[in-house]
This record gives sequence, structure tokens and C-alpha cells, in this order.
Amino acid sequence: MTTEPKHVYPNTSALIAAEAPDFPAFLFSERELHKATKVFKKGFDGLLTYAVKCNPSPHVIAQLHREGLKAFDVASNTEMELVRDYAPGAVMHYNNPIKNKREIARAYEEFGVRSFTIDHPQQLDQLAAIAFTLARCGSDHPLQGRQGA
Repeated sequence: MTTEPKHVYPNTSALIAAEAPDFPAFLFSERELHKATKVFKKGFDGLLTYAVKCNPSPHVIAQLHREGLKAFDVASNTEMELVRDYAPGAVMHYNNPIKNKREIARAYEEFGVRSFTIDHPQQLDQLAAIAFTLARCGSDHPLQGRQGA
């Protein structure tokens, strides 16, 4: 099995002119992502949060983390796994309005998510109940396993 050599083009126009693709293709430029991130960071002094759902490619997540992004908007446990693996230590905001108890518990316990979006006051009660139950079971409890605790 042979693999075609990778070609590096100076820009998208050069690629289109040379290859004339008739199928969808994913193009990625570390340089362009770096420039866009730099411009955005310069013009916005708040917390930048990347929505993983817009492009969950591991190399994009990793580069954004290297560029200084410390927060990611996640919509599933799968996206949380990507952030954990490619942006270690980053804060995750679980902004998917549709989530079940198992996903919430996993987000809270396994991925350390503490920022959740809710669309109804009942969802706040659900989040509080899950957090309380996990805390009672020892998750996030610094005295777990100690006598008298």
C-alpha cells in the first residue's frame, strides 16, 4: 500500500488551482489558526471559550490550548474526553441543554465540570441532587476513607 505524499500549499487558492478538487476536503493551517487566535485574544479581554462542537479535531483543540485558551464549551462526554486528552487542565463548560443524569454525573465526577447551562429551574434541582449524591459517596471529598469523617 502506498500513500500519496503530502503537499503543502501557501494558501487555499493555490490548493484549489493545483488540485481542482470535486469533493469536500478539510483544510487546516496552524499558521492561520495562530493568527486568528492572536487577533481574537487581542480584541477580547474576557474568558475565551472554544465550542468544541464547531470543530472537534484533536489538533485544533491542542493548538488552541497551546495558544492559551483555557476554557472549552462542551456538549457531550465525548467532547469532554477530547478536551481532557488534548487540553489538559482546561475548564469545561457543559452548555448542552439536553443532558441525562448519567452524563451530568460523569461530567461532574470524571471530568471535573462545574459549569452547567440550565433551561429550567428543575434542572438546577437535578444538578444539585447529583452533586450532593456524588459528594456523599466520596467524590470530591477530601476526607474520604478517613476514620471519623
